This record gives sequence, structure tokens and C-alpha cells, in this order.
Amino acid sequence: MLQRFLRAYRRHQLKDIPGLILKNVRHAWTHFSEPSTPNPSEFDATYHVETDSIRETGSLDIDSPNARHAVRYEPSPSGMVRSILSTLGLDWRRYTFVDFGAGKGRVLLLAAELPFKNIIGVEFSPELAELASNNIARYLAQAGSSARISCLCLDAVDFRFPEDPLVCYFYNPFGYPVLERVLSNLLVSHARSARDIYVIYVHPVHQADIKRQSPALVPIREDEGLVVYHLGKDTGGQSIR
Repeated sequence: MLQRFLRAYRRHQLKDIPGLILKNVRHAWTHFSEPSTPNPSEFDATYHVETDSIRETGSLDIDSPNARHAVRYEPSPSGMVRSILSTLGLDWRRYTFVDFGAGKGRVLLLAAELPFKNIIGVEFSPELAELASNNIARYLAQAGSSARISCLCLDAVDFRFPEDPLVCYFYNPFGYPVLERVLSNLLVSHARSARDIYVIYVHPVHQADIKRQSPALVPIREDEGLVVYHLGKDTGGQSIR
């Protein structure tokens, strides 16, 4: 506990510490006051996984200076993810799917319903990354799936993009200082190896920043609470209806 506090002290300014303590107290109260066996979602019940419960960032032991920019883990609605992916209409076998801020891995498991070449989660909380890996193992066994899924315990800014065509998923996982660096890395990767890249941004609170700082990302779908961007070989895009 002391080591955890010291790491938090090094990562955050002194004024942030009371807020982190309050988040931990709230998490502990919620954990002990809720029933020990809450009703799982249909998705979790079907595959015997646990992706439902929210985790506040302050309740996690994260040894990264970017922890101050993190947003809590909250699972993406299954129906929403399936609907978004279905509109892309891609040859999934050519594409690698990457979920930034993978949390407990729900979106990775939903992506496994499609024949992606590879499915990669990027999660910098060791606790959540381990939970995601456990959920992946349970899902693969329960679904009888041969999908290639992994969850990397890694800071998103350190992720090296594979040179495959990509579908990248962001459920507002972090603040713009981190998002900007990740997208910059993506654009550098695209400059080295031009290919089709789709960026799905749910709850796009930094949409205006992306438009200003990363104009090469062409929005091809803009709904309430959702933007889908495209990078092609010519950095152009076609609208999805």
C-alpha cells in the first residue's frame, strides 16, 4: 500500500492526491456495499467472462506518468460495437484490430466475432491487462474460437503499430496529451507504410483537437457520440452511410 501511494505521489501533483484517495474510498465502498454476485450482462453470462463492472483509474496501481490522463474503465455496449463494425464492411481477414485502453477486454472479444487477422488490446494497468487475458482465455474456450487475440500491458504511447491494414478503436480512453501522441505515432507509421487505416472514436470529446492537429484523418462518419476516421494510401476516404 505504501509503495502504491509513493508511486501515485510521484505521478501526480500534490493537489491531486486527495482526489485519488477519494476515488479509492468510493471504489472500496462500492465493492463492499454491492451484492457479491450481481447479475451479469448477457454477454458476460454467455461467455463466462467478467467485463461489466466499472473501475476508476484511482483504484488501479499504474506505474506511468500518463496515469493522470487516463479515463476510468467502462465497458463499451456490445450492440454499439457490433453495429459500428458492421457498417465498415471490410475484408476482415486483411485487417488487424487494435483497442486502446482495452480494460477487461470486452471489445477484443466482440472483435473476435469477426475474422480479423489479429486482435490486439493495449492496456497500461497490469491488473486490467491480466483480467483481459483471463477473459480472452475463457472466451476462446467457451466460443470454440481460434481467433488470434492478445492484450499487451503497455502504455499506449509506446505501442508500435503493425504494418497491416488497421481498425483502431478508442472509447475515450485517455486525455488529449496521450491521444495526440498515439495519433502522431499512427500517422508516422502510415507515412512509412501507406495502407487503409480506420479509427473508431466513441465519445469523441477531443474531436475538435483532432481536426485541428491531425487533418490527415478524414472523418467518414459522424454521428452523435461517434466519429469514424479513415487513412488510405492517398489519405482520402469514402463516407459510410
